[in-house]
Amino acid sequence: MDAALISTERLRVYEQLRAAFLPVNYKYHQRSRFLAWKQVKRELHEYIQEMRVLAASLVGNPLPEHIKVTVFMDGLMVGPFRTQLFRVHANTMEEAIQIALQEEYSHSQARTPMSATMRQQPQCKVLQQLEEVAEAATQEPGGKI
Repeated sequence: MDAALISTERLRVYEQLRAAFLPVNYKYHQRSRFLAWKQVKRELHEYIQEMRVLAASLVGNPLPEHIKVTVFMDGLMVGPFRTQLFRVHANTMEEAIQIALQEEYSHSQARTPMSATMRQQPQCKVLQQLEEVAEAATQEPGGKI
């Protein structure tokens, strides 16, 4: 069989399946959902996952990358991720996603209290006791260490 004939046949079958199983306005509906998608109260990774799914659903009639980046940035809640994206210029939606994820990681690391990352260890307690003794000795008149 001729390759062009096979391609034409596949296209015809694809169109028949699409007409049978997808709503008439499916492409419009998916594009509209993508353009209107917002993070609202979702976690960043949930928002990113849904943006990727919606972007993949537009594969037949894709949007330009700069539009995807703009929609992604505008959909983010106001916060450090969005601020960083406005500082750094992302060329693709995946690049914007990576920047947002890196900023989320940096922000979560900065928020972690020191006591959670480094518990009072025995050496720290000994040093603290030595400092207290030294401070008490210097406050007493004629006190020596």
